[in-house]
Amino acid sequence: MQLVTIGTYDNLYEAELAKIQLESYNIPTVLKDAEMVHLMPIYNLTIGGIKLQVRDLDEANAKSLLIAMSEQSGATCPSCGSSDFISNYKSTKNKKGRLAVILSFLTGTYPPLHYELVNKCNECGETFDTA
Repeated sequence: MQLVTIGTYDNLYEAELAKIQLESYNIPTVLKDAEMVHLMPIYNLTIGGIKLQVRDLDEANAKSLLIAMSEQSGATCPSCGSSDFISNYKSTKNKKGRLAVILSFLTGTYPPLHYELVNKCNECGETFDTA
């Protein structure tokens, strides 16, 4: 039996909420890297966020439950209509973000100093804003 990652989160509160929701359906979960991201948020981009993991036996059921919970919010991707997306994704794909990446690289600072919080679709990869 192995653990598989079914979701990643930028903050501990969203990760804990998803964990509690899955555990209410008797699906055991683990939050990997939760302490590091919570104590040192600057390392969030480096380690890839907080990973919500479940047993490989529960993967399909847990994913469907998370999708059903996100569908209750009513938000969908404008490109493909999917409700399977990452909320509060840190994107540097605008002019200020790309400039910040270059300056961060040249000055040796990490992570980039400017990013946008957007939603990223897991189906088509497009980023969008729900506002």
